[in-house]
Amino acid sequence: MNVYICTDFEGITGVTMWEQVHPKHGAAYEDAQRLFMSDINAAIEGCFEGGATRVVVLDGHGWPMNVVPELMHPKGEFITGSGVPRGWCLDQGFDVGMQVGCHAMNRTSDGVLYHTQNHLNDSRYWYNDRECGEIAQMALCMGHFGIPQVMVTGDVAACREAREFFGPDLVTVAVKEGYGRNCSKMLGPEETAEMIREGARKAMGLVGKAKPFTMELPLRAKLERLAEPVEDYTPLEQIVALPHVTHEGACATQLDVYGF
Repeated sequence: MNVYICTDFEGITGVTMWEQVHPKHGAAYEDAQRLFMSDINAAIEGCFEGGATRVVVLDGHGWPMNVVPELMHPKGEFITGSGVPRGWCLDQGFDVGMQVGCHAMNRTSDGVLYHTQNHLNDSRYWYNDRECGEIAQMALCMGHFGIPQVMVTGDVAACREAREFFGPDLVTVAVKEGYGRNCSKMLGPEETAEMIREGARKAMGLVGKAKPFTMELPLRAKLERLAEPVEDYTPLEQIVALPHVTHEGACATQLDVYGF
């Protein structure tokens, strides 16, 4: 069985501040990279324990390279760098998909580092009149290739969001609980690594049960965002009061959601 794991950074164990997710902040980001690798490697290990024959990891956070190669699980493959092919190589015959390190969609009150695509412009996306965050967006792209979601890890709000979109045939692993956008109650990396490993092993048992996430095509798409970006830590009440612009259109396929 071939497994595709899409990763993000904001839902990783121990991450709760914007400084941890951007390389310009040096040590804070570098420390978070090690936490990132711990969560990824735990998922890979669980996949192989559950019967996987191949596991490919997409370095999916917003910078060219977040993965630390020398810390990668020896049996894991990873896609990283700039210029990733359209479709992120999802057409290579994967049986199931997982998302590790997820965050909740924009304006989720108990979501840690919540946003959708760009936290500085308050972006919100709707497809067929349903608001979707990054968890659903990636699932739509995997669904384009017939790949179902079987596991999502992140904060409590992200896991709740995933279950609302994908239903009961899904394993979720909550590694922290949000008390606000930049405040959370954490579990330690040894504890969460074991939880993620066991979750991935269990999720492999959903092969043949979980269904790809799909929406009726063409997708009616809408994007709302700030007219001008803000700075990190700008209070939500200020963001809401600022001018926003709206763009509406259509996506011919689910893979087109990232081009809208």
